[in-house]
Amino acid sequence: MIDNYCKTLKLWNGFSMLCGAKSAVYTHICRTVCRLCERSIWKFAKDVYIPNYVAQYVNRLSDYFYALGRRINGDKGNDEVLVKDVIH
Repeated sequence: MIDNYCKTLKLWNGFSMLCGAKSAVYTHICRTVCRLCERSIWKFAKDVYIPNYVAQYVNRLSDYFYALGRRINGDKGNDEVLVKDVIH
């Protein structure tokens, strides 16, 4: 699904602002939560055995939400904004 969502979008290199369609903003929030969970999993794994695939799955899930948010914005004709374009 990630590849399908991204193949029609322009190459993107950077951090996206939470903007555009409301549903795209929600997917970017989901992505952020997944990244937080992934970091927590790795911290927790220092004390308890957690298979690597658990964190890998959460990482790919965050990639999915990122691609989905970009696709939603692309489908709705919304321009994406890079963080570097806003913060100088």
